[in-house]
Amino acid sequence: MFKKAFIYMGICALAVSLGAKTLEENFKSPPKEFRPYTMWWMNGEINQATIDDQIGMISECGFGGITPLALIHWKPSTVPAYPTPEYFAAYEKIVEKCKDLGLQMIFYDDGDFPSGIAGGTMAQHKGKLQKQIWQGRFDGGQAVPETNAPEGDLRAVLARNKTTGKWKDITKECEYFFMPEDKWEPARGHGRDGGAIWIKKTVRWNRPDKDYDVYVYICAEIPGAHVVDCLDPKAVEFFMTLTYDKMDAVLKNKHYWGDIIKSTFFDDQAIYYVQDFSQWSNTVDEAFKKKFGHYPSMYYPYLFDNGMDDEKSGAARSMMLDIRSELFAYAYPGTTEKWAKERGMTAAGHPAGSYQRDPLVYNCDPLKFYKYAGAVLMDSIHRKDLAPEGAKVPCSSAINYDKEMVYCETYGNFQPAHENDGLMLYRGAIDMYARGVNCIIAHGTWLTPERMGIVPEISWRNPAMAGDLPGYTEWAGRIQSVMQGGRNVADLAVVYPIRTLEANHKFRAAPLGEDNRWPYSDYMDVANIITGGLKRGFHYLHPEVIAEKCKTKNGAFVLPNKIHPQQFKAVILPMCQYMNLPEMKKIKEFHDAGGLVIATGFAPEKSADLNVADAEIQKLSDAIFKNGKGILVTELTQENLQKALDSRNIAWNFLGSSDLPEENKADIACINYRKDGRDFYFTGNSSKQDAKATLKIRGKGNWEMWNPHTGEISKATPKYEKLFGEDYAVFNLDFAPGKAAFITRKLKK
Repeated sequence: MFKKAFIYMGICALAVSLGAKTLEENFKSPPKEFRPYTMWWMNGEINQATIDDQIGMISECGFGGITPLALIHWKPSTVPAYPTPEYFAAYEKIVEKCKDLGLQMIFYDDGDFPSGIAGGTMAQHKGKLQKQIWQGRFDGGQAVPETNAPEGDLRAVLARNKTTGKWKDITKECEYFFMPEDKWEPARGHGRDGGAIWIKKTVRWNRPDKDYDVYVYICAEIPGAHVVDCLDPKAVEFFMTLTYDKMDAVLKNKHYWGDIIKSTFFDDQAIYYVQDFSQWSNTVDEAFKKKFGHYPSMYYPYLFDNGMDDEKSGAARSMMLDIRSELFAYAYPGTTEKWAKERGMTAAGHPAGSYQRDPLVYNCDPLKFYKYAGAVLMDSIHRKDLAPEGAKVPCSSAINYDKEMVYCETYGNFQPAHENDGLMLYRGAIDMYARGVNCIIAHGTWLTPERMGIVPEISWRNPAMAGDLPGYTEWAGRIQSVMQGGRNVADLAVVYPIRTLEANHKFRAAPLGEDNRWPYSDYMDVANIITGGLKRGFHYLHPEVIAEKCKTKNGAFVLPNKIHPQQFKAVILPMCQYMNLPEMKKIKEFHDAGGLVIATGFAPEKSADLNVADAEIQKLSDAIFKNGKGILVTELTQENLQKALDSRNIAWNFLGSSDLPEENKADIACINYRKDGRDFYFTGNSSKQDAKATLKIRGKGNWEMWNPHTGEISKATPKYEKLFGEDYAVFNLDFAPGKAAFITRKLKK
């Protein structure tokens, strides 16, 4: 027995000595498993020749993996066509080639985008497609009190007294019936879906009363719908039989899932395909009833821009939209994660516009979106400076829900196009790495580059970057070898103000891409000051996570995760006008234990739950900001926020500055990881100009500089100064454009 044990131990020791590389070894020569992926746009014929040639060249460029993307409406489209049996057979050959070359894969789960169209076949399956909550209106005193309406599920008919403003439910007093076919009407104002026959029925009130205006609410499948109902898990399960399960039938016995294919990739989950962003499903109402004991029918009018807000409206919107956000996170990400986990991999993907100031016109709640997925995946496309402002939202989701991998699809459609060269590869990646991304998916490499639909072509064929690709992929591999599996650490928490965003959001037409800077939202300004101006580390905390997971311990606000445990020294509430009672109590406990709590703009004053009076929120808020030691920063500036943060003489983990001008000060940022007994501080220059930066890190140590451009590890000798009563190592850094570095030391045991 003992002899067998010693033999086993000897074999394990030998395996470690022969196979496992140290962190330093991986940094100097990063294996493919740590290198970036490229998205392979298959705009042409997939055959053994194109597979061997193109994937072989992708490997020679130094990429560690590919994300094949089948095209349907783009021309030329993929041949064999998705999702035919011939396509899945060709896909198997792609996996086999990647296995031969030691490449990893990410399984893009549909053809074209968004995910959920099943290669264009989903549109055939009525009842399982995207829906909206439709509002109609008529005067209760008109000769025939009725309105034409879409076919769907009549959720409620509500009458509002014109004098008192009081509501009553008259659903049982109404008829809902089909009109003659010659009276059917096309949809109007639905963008791409305009013109589809939709208005087929009539709602009529059988007890008319001239003193009332009548509002009708129908959950109806949108006209021309072609995307799965991503608020309905059952609909998503059906969609997966058309896509995931067909691929699984080809690959499941080949040990490809999990071994070669590491994750799925679902793309552009969004609500802006629906008029007025009013995406809905009966699942929302059922989930609302399960949580609160009744349907939300009487609150429907608050969802729309009807000009009738009262003391209930904000909380009612927050309650309903939070339920919708929970389903948006669970139905597609959660359902696909269950499937993926059974096969030894993760499900990942991104919603549209996860970095927008008002996310509710795009994707409900982009921080909660990743709650049930196995990994976080965001995109940074269209231009370099678009996503960095809000990238901390999806990156913070990995902290809130304790995810290891944070993928980023980037470079696609970067404008202006003439800047898409080798330097841009470095600049765009530095932005994302400094905010929490730990794996780049380059967008992308085209099978038929002369018919490329989205710039840039990231390949050996593009003279603007071909010579840079081997160095770039090695550089990225070095950075990712440190960050993947590491603990992302910050000592400052910023409450994600989703309750306030929800309470102020109404379904209304708004042009995409507008500057969403409303007077109730300053959280991204706070983030820009912390990251770009003060060069400090922070994470957003979702109110739900605060309520369910956070606690005060030894004067710190603690998030007790396994991968990313956090001990925050301060909490900022950026314009958190609406809050729920559980998270306010947690913040009050932290304050009472001596913690620094800062509010910007205004202190919390309203309840986001109709079952809790505003006075209860106000009482806790007053105890912190009026009668306690909390600080209210009414005018948000870098100077004012810094003064508030430093008012308690808290020794921050790191801080810094740069000589970049105000308009691009965020092009130098810093992030802290801990891995394998070492403390790493990553920083770099993503601007187009030379820059000087100063980074000050708390504590002493035997410092090293790890250069991801060369793999060189060298001794670093900082100066020291006293700040906040402690020693800080001061590093003065000169960065050319696109240059980055790790400053590191061993942690004390």
